[in-house]
Amino acid sequence: MPNIEKQRKNLNIRKFTKSKYTWSVIITILIDNIYYKSYHFQEIIKLKFSNVIPWFLLTFALVLIVLKLLSKLTSNSRPVFNQAINNEIFEIIDRANNEIFIVSPYIDPGNTITEKIIKRAKENIQITVIHKTDQLQKDEFQRFYNRLTATNVVFYNNPSLHSKIYCNDSEALMTSMNLLTSSMENSIESGIMLNYKDSYKAIRSHIVDILNSDQTSLTNIDNASTDLGYCIKSKQRINFNPKKPVAFHVYKVDRSQKGQYCHKCGKEYHTTINNPFCDEHSINVQK
Repeated sequence: MPNIEKQRKNLNIRKFTKSKYTWSVIITILIDNIYYKSYHFQEIIKLKFSNVIPWFLLTFALVLIVLKLLSKLTSNSRPVFNQAINNEIFEIIDRANNEIFIVSPYIDPGNTITEKIIKRAKENIQITVIHKTDQLQKDEFQRFYNRLTATNVVFYNNPSLHSKIYCNDSEALMTSMNLLTSSMENSIESGIMLNYKDSYKAIRSHIVDILNSDQTSLTNIDNASTDLGYCIKSKQRINFNPKKPVAFHVYKVDRSQKGQYCHKCGKEYHTTINNPFCDEHSINVQK
């Protein structure tokens, strides 16, 4: 697995170098340097050094405003449909400078897009995939997982995931489409491309919230449970474990013994943490 802390540090350095505030300071210094060489600025220096500070701050503010206006003028959003969504996903992967997020409950994209992701990972792009927990037992997902983790792609899973987001450093696609070959080729899909900073930041923040969720965990196929069960309180899909039949985030809120679903089949039934099965599966599990 990659050194996440080192990657985050490098990403913060790259963000700093691309920040509008950083460039505002640089441009302001350049302007002041040019003006310093002029007769007028030399006269200001002779009068009082404190006169320079308002000039610097004013220049900085003006440069910041201009950069903000230029950012808004070059930002946009546009709807995309069906096959155009595939093209946008390819472009998001190709145009990434530092990072890529793929948020899709179901994943089986085929060889073309898999190779494209692997290529970018080998170019030191930090790639994070977030998928639904029930994908862990599917052969096609395991093949995708094994190929990508070999190139340091990081996977996380969440049992409640329904969002579909494809995102790089500066643009994001929110869509109805899972990263599935069948969806790419056969389904009627819609989405919206966004690169306006405020909208992009909101989407990026949503992805961080998913990663920080109590339900989200780092995917590790080797240590994955061989079966999935149901939370006896919420009926959410969780790892099958008769000793822990309640989703952690649910248990933090409701620590009572009572449940209303079978941990094995999800059927509505009066269950408890000590006896999390319906009659049928309680007998089968005991056997």
